[in-house]
Amino acid sequence: MVKMMVNRFRMSIYVGCLIAAALIYFKFWIRPDDRAVPPRIQSLTADGDEFALDGRPFRILSGSIHYFRVVPIHWSDRLAKLKAMGLNTVQTYVAWNFHESTPGRFDFTTGMRDVGRFVRAAHSLGLHVIVRPGPYICAEWEHGGLPAWLLRDKTMKLRSMHPGFIAALDRYFEALMKILAPLQRVNGGPIIAFQAENEYGNYGNDVSYVEYVAAALRRNGVTELIFTSDNHDKKPFGSLLQTINFQRDVSMNIAALRRVQPNRPLMVAEYWPGWFDHWTDSGHHGLDVDETAQTVARILDEGASINFYMFHGGTNFAFYNGADRKSGRVPYMPVVTSYDYDAPLDEAGDPTEKYRRLREILQRYVASPLPPVPPPVQKTAYASVTLNSYAELVRVSQYAPVTASRRPLPMELLSVRDGVGQAFGFALYVAQISSGVKTVGVRGVRDRAVVMIDGRPMKTIELNEKDAVLELDLKTSGESVQLAIIVENCGRLNVASGWLLHWFDSKGITGSVSIDGEEKDLTWNTFSLDFSTEYVESITKNQDVWRATPVPGDIGPILLKGELQLAGDEPSDTFVSMEGWTKGIVIVNGFNLGRYWNVGPQKTLYLPGPLLRRGTNTFVILELHKSPTPPTIKFVTEPVLGKRIAVEKW
Repeated sequence: MVKMMVNRFRMSIYVGCLIAAALIYFKFWIRPDDRAVPPRIQSLTADGDEFALDGRPFRILSGSIHYFRVVPIHWSDRLAKLKAMGLNTVQTYVAWNFHESTPGRFDFTTGMRDVGRFVRAAHSLGLHVIVRPGPYICAEWEHGGLPAWLLRDKTMKLRSMHPGFIAALDRYFEALMKILAPLQRVNGGPIIAFQAENEYGNYGNDVSYVEYVAAALRRNGVTELIFTSDNHDKKPFGSLLQTINFQRDVSMNIAALRRVQPNRPLMVAEYWPGWFDHWTDSGHHGLDVDETAQTVARILDEGASINFYMFHGGTNFAFYNGADRKSGRVPYMPVVTSYDYDAPLDEAGDPTEKYRRLREILQRYVASPLPPVPPPVQKTAYASVTLNSYAELVRVSQYAPVTASRRPLPMELLSVRDGVGQAFGFALYVAQISSGVKTVGVRGVRDRAVVMIDGRPMKTIELNEKDAVLELDLKTSGESVQLAIIVENCGRLNVASGWLLHWFDSKGITGSVSIDGEEKDLTWNTFSLDFSTEYVESITKNQDVWRATPVPGDIGPILLKGELQLAGDEPSDTFVSMEGWTKGIVIVNGFNLGRYWNVGPQKTLYLPGPLLRRGTNTFVILELHKSPTPPTIKFVTEPVLGKRIAVEKW
């Protein structure tokens, strides 16, 4: 027994020595490159004539989805459909004014503002992400994403090295990159690139400014690739990677990019498969499916990477639509609420014929079979809603913030929102004037106004009609009457050129009001009606302001309220038909769906199902002119965006 134990002990020592020798051998004698080590994550590079990711050639196949135009519950659905079309990357802007409504107070975590959640949703589906943080984004978005409070500085020069602008930009990037820098690929996240500024060549030529924007990104933790994008006829800015934006003429545009940047990867940062609409347009812009498919195939055959702007447009909810005005005499043109864009995925997130054709093309450039396309989101035509309560706007305004002044002030200079002025919505200017007044002149309306005497509409000042004179014959027995002017900010410019190089798009009454031909000091009370969720909820619950319908005819700007009762399953998407209504906004459960206007082309408003709930759903409508009788809204399962018209040559 003892001998057996000794033998076992000797054997264990022998085996132990063999194991130790093996460990020493593997540690010190095997070459380092022979050892099994986990692959190192490598960033996107653009050092040669093609991109590389993890050291291997990589083609960016991307589509734009803006998180701020889609309700969060739908983000994963839209991203899954992007991947199923054959794309490997999602591109998004960051809208500065959506996150910093008051200087120094940021919101990157609430609802649609949770950009980090959007990026992580893309990552969970295996998608890469390209971020375009501005500070200017265009995007047919209010003021191109620039906060309205910048305009309180009368010396402000936007998109420049102006000290006030640079200080605000630095603060914004510092806050934003605390969210996004940890989500870069080098840190295990999905973000592979950032864009510095946006189409600056259409606006200015200050290379130092663009370089400053890129340096500010680097200072705040950006280590991934930084690029710029411009049209074919613009000069490059510094040493940053250049990309190009276009819709047609592939050979000419690709050749232009090669000339300004030889021996570097080709990237179409914005290929426009559709276009957007303005109020009063003759129809809904669209780009032919065959032309789109042929253009995309040619871009890919050139070996270029591509981003579809837009893959899914979404919606300009609330007051966030932008507006256009070009050099010369082209009028001010606000963008409609829908941002459908004739994109591969429509406003409600459904694949179109364009989506199906592009999926067939992209499959040729993707080695593995594409995942199945998720089904369309369910839609329901709910029962009609009659709005059985109303409130005059002048009455409801008493619950809004007010600014007193001797002369009318523009929105940005009103003493509201902690002293930084009003950004969106309507401003109601109210003063008492003598009943013997013969004329009232209004100069500098931006952008549209209804003038009332004692609550009775007297005149509508339309878009581009900046000066108006009202001839009054009041015939009243009182000594004074109430003059009220409600002015709508229809959307600040998102793009400008030429003489608008440093556009200063102030809103409200930016000029003056004259009485019998003279500008006089009056006691003006200006009510800020931005229809925030908090304001809408406060007046909705206030029974003192509401009266029972029927609504008096042509009473002018009024609020109407009604309810939709839902039971059973989770509510689904729908469209609100505004047939018979004139102009205003629709608010559902405190959420502003956006503007409607009977001039078209858009006739319906998209209502995502997640904004509805089981039980009581409250609709509040601001109607500026005249509602149908009785005031009723209907629900449909298909949008009405106007007759289809061809996109102009771009």
